[in-house]
This record gives sequence, C-alpha cells and structure tokens, in this order.
Amino acid sequence: MDFPRDFGGYRLLAEIGRGGNGVVYRAEQLSLGRTVALKVLRESTDWENDENYARFQREGQVMARLTHPDIVAVYDHGKIDGRLYIAMEFAGGLTLDRWFETGFPPPEDCLRVVARIARALHYAHQNGVVHRDIKPTNIVVDHAGNPKLTDFGLAKVEGTKLTQTHGLLGTPLYMSPEQASGRLKHLDARSDIYSLGSVMYELLAGTPPFTGTTIETILSLVAHGEPVGPRVMNPRIPRDVETICLRAMARLPVQRYATAEELADDIERFLRGEPIRARRPSTIERMLRWSRRHRAMAVVSLILSLLALAGGGVTFHLLRKLREQQESARQREALVALAADADAAYHRRDYGRAFEALARLRGTVHDQPDRQLRRAVSLRELRRYDEAEHGFDAYVRLTPDDAAGWRHRGLNALHRDDLRLAILCYTQAAKLAGVGKTKEASRNEDWDALIALVEGHFRIVEPQHARPFLAEYYPEYFAPAYRELGLVVISSTAPPNPYGLGVEWKAKFETLAYVRLDKVSRWFDEYGNHPAVLAWRAYLNGEASDRAIDDLNLAIELLPISRGLRHLRLFHLRKLGRMEEADREWEKIRALAPADPLPRFNFAIMCKKAGEHLRASRLFEELADDQRAGRVPGRVNSPYAHLMDAARCAALAGDVAETLRLLRKVVGYNMGLRRSDIEENAEFKPVLDRPEIQEFLQSLPS
Repeated sequence: MDFPRDFGGYRLLAEIGRGGNGVVYRAEQLSLGRTVALKVLRESTDWENDENYARFQREGQVMARLTHPDIVAVYDHGKIDGRLYIAMEFAGGLTLDRWFETGFPPPEDCLRVVARIARALHYAHQNGVVHRDIKPTNIVVDHAGNPKLTDFGLAKVEGTKLTQTHGLLGTPLYMSPEQASGRLKHLDARSDIYSLGSVMYELLAGTPPFTGTTIETILSLVAHGEPVGPRVMNPRIPRDVETICLRAMARLPVQRYATAEELADDIERFLRGEPIRARRPSTIERMLRWSRRHRAMAVVSLILSLLALAGGGVTFHLLRKLREQQESARQREALVALAADADAAYHRRDYGRAFEALARLRGTVHDQPDRQLRRAVSLRELRRYDEAEHGFDAYVRLTPDDAAGWRHRGLNALHRDDLRLAILCYTQAAKLAGVGKTKEASRNEDWDALIALVEGHFRIVEPQHARPFLAEYYPEYFAPAYRELGLVVISSTAPPNPYGLGVEWKAKFETLAYVRLDKVSRWFDEYGNHPAVLAWRAYLNGEASDRAIDDLNLAIELLPISRGLRHLRLFHLRKLGRMEEADREWEKIRALAPADPLPRFNFAIMCKKAGEHLRASRLFEELADDQRAGRVPGRVNSPYAHLMDAARCAALAGDVAETLRLLRKVVGYNMGLRRSDIEENAEFKPVLDRPEIQEFLQSLPS
C-alpha cells in the first residue's frame, strides 16, 4: 500500500502494526487534524466470517466503554467502504517487548509498569470486561514512560455471549493454565492476573516463564507445570518481588491474588519499602505441589517407604529403582532450569553466562536450533569469531531458510575481515527476507535485510571497499527495495520517530545515498535536492568543508524542525574547529526538545570521540539521572548503561576521584556490578592500577 492514502475521514500515513484480525495505521483524523491509531479489519477470507466480524465490532464497543488513563482511548468506530475500523488514541512510544529491548529496564521501572497495568485491568474487571490476551505487545509505553493497555479483541464481557469455535484463545506464552487447558468458561479476572504475572516474569527475568519449540509443548507446560523461580534467571531480583510474581502466577486461580488491585497494592508496598502481603509457600506446600504434579510417583514412593520399614529385599530393590526415576526427573527439571537460565542470560545480553549454559545443553533434548544460533551469537559477542563461524556454518546448513542466521553469520564474517563471505551471507539473507519482491512484500523484512547490509558496510568496512561488491550484487536483489526505501524516506517531511534521526534512520539515509550507483540512478535526480539527501550527502563526503555546511544550511531552511539535520551541522562545525558556532548549535538542538534523551546521547558520543571525556561523562550521568527519575520520555539505553558510560569517560580522562564516585553510584543502582565489568574493559585501564580503584574492586563480586 502506498502512503499517504485517504480512508473515509482519515488519511493513512503509515502501517505501524498487524494483529490477528486487523492492521493498525498511524493516521490523521481530517476533521480534527489529530493523529490517531486506526485499526482496520483485514481484507482476508479467513476473517470474513460472522464470528470474527462480530469480534472486531465488539472490540470497538468494549474499548469505547472503558475510560481510564492507562487504557488506550477509543475515539470512534464504525464502517467505511464495507470495512470495520476503530479510531484510537495514538500513544506513540514502544510496545512493552520493544521497550525491554532498548536496554534492561531497572526493576523499579518494570514494577511500576506492571502496577499501573494491574490497576487498569482492575478497572476493566469492575466494568465486567476480562481482557484474555494480556501480553507485552498489547501494552504500549509512551514517550513519557506511561504504560497503556490496548487490544481488547479477545475480551469477554459479562452478560454477553460470543461463540468461540477455534478452541485456542489467547497467546500461549502468556496464557493462564485454565486458558491453556481450553476451559474457556472458567476464565475470569484471575486469568488476566496470571497473564500479567507472566509479563512481569519476562520483564524481570528476561525470558517467558515457559518456553518450547512447539505450541503443544508450551500449552502443556503452562497447563500442568510450575515456572522456575525468576531469581534463578536473574539473581538480582529481590525475594519479595519473586514472591509477588509467583503468587500472581499460581497454577490454581484460588491461590492467586483475588483481584488485580491486590496485585498492584502489593507491588506498591514493595516500592515503598513496606512488607508485602503475599507469602512464599512453605516446604510442606512445595511438597504437596510436587505430589500433585507427580501424583503416581508420590503414591508409589509412600507405599514403598512403608513397605521398606516392614523389611524385604525386593521392596528395597523397587525403592532403589524409584529413587533412580526420581533422580532422572530431577535431572530433567535441572535441564529445564538450565535452558531457561541460558535464554534469560542471552536476552539480557550476558553472553558469557549464556554461552556457558548453552554449551552445557549441547547434545541434550533442549539443544534446539534456536539455541544453537544463540550459542554462535554469544561466541561472536565474546569476540571468539572463528569458533562462532563454525557454529553459524552448522546452523545455516541445518536451517538454510532462516534469514536471521545468514545475517548473523554475515556480521561475524565482517569481524573476521572476510568481506566476500559477508556479502554472500547478506545477499542470501536479503533473498530470504523478500528484498526485491513486489510492493506487497513485507516491508519490515526488507528493512531488516537492508539495515543489516548497511550496518555491515558502514560499521566495519570502508565504503570504497564495499562499493565493488555492492555494485555486483545490488541490481539483482536490492534495487527495487532500495528504490522503495528511498521513496518512503524522502516522501516524509520528517522521520516518524520523535527522537529525531537515530541509528536506524542514519542507516536508511546512508542506504539512500548509495542509490547513486549508475545502474539505478535514473530516479535519484528527481530527489537530489531533498534536504535529507543533501544532509547525508554532506555527511558522506567525509572531510568537513564549507560546502557541507552550505548543504546543511539549505537542508535546515527546508526542514527547520529537524534535530537530525542540526545534529549533522553540529558534527561538521566541530570537525572544522568552529567551536563557538558548534556550542550555539547545540543549544538550539536542546531547545527544540529539552527532554529528549537522544540528542544528548549523540552529543555525549561526539564529545567522547573528540577527547572531551569529562564533558561526555557529565552528559551521560545527566541522562542516567533524568531517566531514572522519569524526567525524560523514553530511553536510548538503560540508566545503568549510561552511568557506566559516564564512569568509563571519567576513567579515560584519568580522573580517579570522579571514576570512583560514579562507580559507587552504579553500585547504588543495585544492578549487579561485577569486578570483571571493570577489569575486562579497556577504557578503565588509565585508572585501573590506582590503589583507590583496586580497593573498590575488592568489594565487588567477581
């Protein structure tokens, strides 16, 4: 679909998501001139039946009756040209799964999000609505850090009846046991509480409570299993938080919090430093739960133990066999815990621990292809590139149709300076992802392949070295997608991302600049004077020059609100040594969006590269403090990561006292700082041998 496109009283600007029964667009409501999220029923025969038509129609009605600050508001719903639609508040920001990917959020931030969603759920429950599909993608965190619950497409409304013919309702990873067992008539508010507990578990532990390679496996685990304690996945989680999470996720509904409000209250008690009301199960309770899960083994164990007391060699033999079976069951449970630990470590980017756990899983039933890929990725992140290549090679032989495997292998090849293999891998990834297909091909997959290619060439390889290979492979696979990419980028007056021109947009504009290749340059002249093209052409010129500044001046005249363009001008002014002008430019950038973290982050990086380490350190610390206090919308990285950046910059400046102050502040964030985090980082080397630093290191766990 081409954008913009009119749809009744709305103008569709971009596709921002797809669900089971609808497509969501960023749109403008023409009558009021406001931005909305417009969900439209899909044009598909799979959804042209009475049940799903009624479900979509009812979603609009359900959301319209709910008025709560943490539930996405519905402005309008109806039918245009025979297609149902729902016009909703455009929250912006990120869904919870993507918010998590921007950096490991502090536990307190996660808990506040869960508490607020719990109160929103309680409000819905009081109004007779059970959501039935609580999951990270149905929770949006806006740029001010406020969570909002959305997508009531599977909601159950008290006093109404809607037939469910498909048997499976919800998302397996976040279903309650009664949902996973198909007992849909028994779903009530406590099912939502379990699902929110699963979301809380993943936020804190870095992995869903249950994982498996098939839907059937996951459903069985959810219906009959008990989750491994989240502290096994992430030892930094406080015990009271684990207790709250496991209480919400109790397998029996009567053992959970009775209401979502009780869950929110307990979380807020913890945040205030007060005792929580939930209690950990006693040893006897845990034994009873084990007996319920292994009922037959428990009964036999009891009988044989009684017989053993009465004597008899045969009985002792049977008892020994039973103990062997119990030991085997314990080993299986230990492997499940190890697999979960590996997944959690990988998701929180602790690649050393992830590789150690994944290596121990090698050859077991849990050594699935996705974990084999993660093992290779972990090796690459640990800079063991040759070993990683063996892993990637084995993976793509096993799963040759997985574009992600080829992209990961391509990046590893670049680290090994094997450019030809890298291009081969990126080309294969692009082919598999659909680059070069028609406009109907998935644009997200096109972006993934293109950004992988661009990052490969611009992060490690000099563009002039990459050009011959790109010219060789470009026309056949990339020309149509690059052309579409360029048209999308330069048809926008500004990037849709309110943070300005971030890394992803930088890659896209650099990609656009490469369209000047002779074989595909026919259309480029049409857009050569667009400010974005001028700006990035200036950046790609290499050495700063007055011509680059002139290009940027013209670009900013055409697009004065773009912080990205101003940031480029700041870059060139500093490179030319025009520091007074550069400082004035920086003040203008901050004035355009004083709370936005991205310009400060970019400027801190710029100062660090220029050797202004203490200035960079102050900027990083300021970012950490503002994000931790909730004074900035969204995040570039976690407060912990920013504060570590600040400490590293202070170390590069040789300022021992400042480095020590910042490291002690990191410890205060309670995010598990380890001695190796400092000793193995080359940027701490200028101060590492100082007695004060060595004394501090001795206080940290290794």
